[in-house]
Amino acid sequence: MQRPVVFPRSWCGIHAAACCLVAGGALAQPGPQRPVEQLAAPAPAIDPEDLGYALGYRIGARIRADHATLDVPIDNAALARGLADAVQESAPRLDEARLRRAITAFDEAMQKRQEAFFKRMAEAAKINLAKGREYLAANARKPGVVSLPSGLQYEVLRAGSGQPPGPDDVVVAHYRGTHIDGRQFDGTEPGGEPAAFPLRGVVPGWQEALGLMGVGAKWRIHLPPDLAYGEEGSPPAIEPNEVLVFEIELVRRERPQN
Repeated sequence: MQRPVVFPRSWCGIHAAACCLVAGGALAQPGPQRPVEQLAAPAPAIDPEDLGYALGYRIGARIRADHATLDVPIDNAALARGLADAVQESAPRLDEARLRRAITAFDEAMQKRQEAFFKRMAEAAKINLAKGREYLAANARKPGVVSLPSGLQYEVLRAGSGQPPGPDDVVVAHYRGTHIDGRQFDGTEPGGEPAAFPLRGVVPGWQEALGLMGVGAKWRIHLPPDLAYGEEGSPPAIEPNEVLVFEIELVRRERPQN
């Protein structure tokens, strides 16, 4: 229940795909200093063919994702030639005007898609806000539903025991997340392993509810947008201003590892 926000990608992300393959280790937190003799250990040998294929595959996967969202036709053979020419520092096979024209057309297609996307999201935000308010007002009148000052609503399906999780704990839980019409968008597998989350890393409604639940408890919670994914939503699964419903079973609480 983290807060990812997904927007249409831009073509410049293609370059980032290659960069993240080789730069991922640069963001690691520094640890204790190792002895000099350990630092001097030889680096693993790099197979040029494997590295070339890995970089090409990563770039291709990113382009495929962009292509799928934009429906822009791409000639794969020409793509491979362009990639090879750039890596080998060969002169481009298209003159500057044709290169610029192709990229400009792609950028314009991206811009139109983004504009349409944001328009759809703005319209959805208004509709969902009204539907959500109506849903919560009706739900608050149902037997067994408890409404808290924050706007959180919950039903106790099974009571738990013991101390609820603290803000620094990791919670281990089974859960099922649905829209107000009952469509599921997320959840653990029935009969499968529970999921583990740092309590600080989940949406506010989860933090509040889990902070009240004992181990073994099973609740159904109803989250207004400001306790879930808010005005941004988490497209495509969750639209802006959606009220979300979760069934949560708290399996155990764990102290963070020091």
